[in-house]
This record gives sequence, structure tokens and C-alpha cells, in this order.
Amino acid sequence: MSTIPVEKFKGSKPALFYGYKVAILAFLILLFSYGLRFSFGVFFTPMSGELGLSNATTSLVFSISMLMEGLFNIILGGIIDKYGPRLVVSISALLIGAGYCLMPTVKSDWQLFFYYGGLVGIGMGGLFAPLVSIIARWFSAKRNLITGLVISSVGLGVLIISPLANRLIMAFDWRVTFLIFGVVILLVTLICAQFLKRDPSDLGLVPLGEEVKTAKGPNAVAGVDFKDALRSYQFWFVFIILFSYGFCTSSVSIHLIPAAIKTGISASAAAVVLAAIGGLQIVGRIGLGLAADRLGNKIMFIGGFALF
Repeated sequence: MSTIPVEKFKGSKPALFYGYKVAILAFLILLFSYGLRFSFGVFFTPMSGELGLSNATTSLVFSISMLMEGLFNIILGGIIDKYGPRLVVSISALLIGAGYCLMPTVKSDWQLFFYYGGLVGIGMGGLFAPLVSIIARWFSAKRNLITGLVISSVGLGVLIISPLANRLIMAFDWRVTFLIFGVVILLVTLICAQFLKRDPSDLGLVPLGEEVKTAKGPNAVAGVDFKDALRSYQFWFVFIILFSYGFCTSSVSIHLIPAAIKTGISASAAAVVLAAIGGLQIVGRIGLGLAADRLGNKIMFIGGFALF
């Protein structure tokens, strides 16, 4: 395998390691996309009420969207490994933006399934897992902390977007609100995607925390390959645990506000409760990420799920 010499910057060193720039870009993308994703409960009652849909049907739309996201996380993650994040995240931005911008035209349930369940679900598959995997390539030191900071954007997004979405729905309606956020997510994600780099070797760099030597091709995070992982009981244990986590989290996020409204709590107050959950996720993800760098992943993994 040919070696790629690490290029030294002429003159003064760059003010900011490019891996931090990648982390900031990923943070912004996830903040808007998943902030709206997990604020779906704010749209639940007004949307299902206007369209005459049952709670089961509206929930099924979200479930299908999440299943599509999970499936395409695998597919698009593999494409990122081959072609890099710029292409995949740009396509994801177009799909998500199209799905949300078409939501104002919904008149029947099949359109809701196609726009939100299909387009948005597939597009979201090119964001979370692929972006988090890129962070692992850029950071050897502080990897858990940086990852925790990046994914804390999801909690911050819910904290900001859920009450904002509720205000916009009250001022306009759920259709216009989807359109507004669709345009914002499209622009933010599409612009940020153009500056993403899959691997430090693309710029003649090495991951933060590693010595500057000779980079041999793309940085590979230590571990086992995909086929070996599928044969490992640890992989399937983690799969089951994360599936259970996702199932519970999604169920709460979409049904919390409708359930609160039925008990007499206002939609605004219910949105604040959802926002508070997002805010506390920031504390947990950053705090546990920092602790994991010192105490190890296994201990914090167990501790986090015990609290959950």
C-alpha cells in the first residue's frame, strides 16, 4: 500500500484543527434535523385532528419513518465509507427538505406515509450514524467527549425547536411550520455538507491525539470488520439494548404532548416539558461522554442505561 506523507502547514499552524470543524458541522446538521425529528409530538394533535387520522395511524407514520431511517443508516453509512460524506449528506438534505416542504400539500394518509415516512425517513438515514462514525475517524484523544458534544445537539435541538414549533403552529398552522423548518434544514444541511471531510488523511492530517507520522490511507478506527461483528454476541447485545432505547424514547417523544393535552395541560406547557427532556439530554451526553474518556465506555454505558 502506498503511503501518503503528512503535509505540514507552511508558516503558522491553522487556528483550529479541522476535526473540530467537522464536529461543529455535524453538530449544526443534527441540531436542526433531529430537533424537529423528536418534536413530532408537537405536530401530532393538530395534524391528526385536521386530517381525521387515528392516533394509531399517526404513530405508524412516525414508526415507518424511523424504520426507514434505521435501514438506510446501514446502506448510506456504507456509501459514505466509499464515497465520503459530502455526496450522501447532500442527497439526504434534498430528501429531507423535499419531504418537509411537501407536507403542506398533504390531503390523505398515503401522502403522509410517502412524504414523512418515506422521503424524510430515508433522508435521515444519511445523518446520525454516518456523521458520528466520521467523528471517530478524526479523534483518537477526547473521542467520547467530542462525540458526546456532537450528539448533545439532538437534545439542544429539541429544547429549542419544540416550543418554537408550538408557537409557529399557533401563529400559522402545522403545514406552514413544516415548510419553514423544511427550508431551514435543507439550507443548513446542504451548506454544511460541502465542508465535511470523511478522514484526516484527505487533508494530509492524522487524528487528534496521534503522532504525526506517515498516514497509510484512510484512518481506520481500531476494531473488527463487519462480518466478524455480526458473529459477536456483544454486537447483538448492544443492538437489542439500543433498539429498546430507541423504541422507548420514540414512544415517549411522540405521545407525551398528546397525552398531556388530554389531561388538561396546555400544548405550550407540554412543549416545555418535551424541551426540558431535550435540555437534560445535553447534560447527560456531555457529562457521560467526559466520564467515559476517564472511566471507560462499559461503565458509563451501564450507568447511563440504569438511569434511563
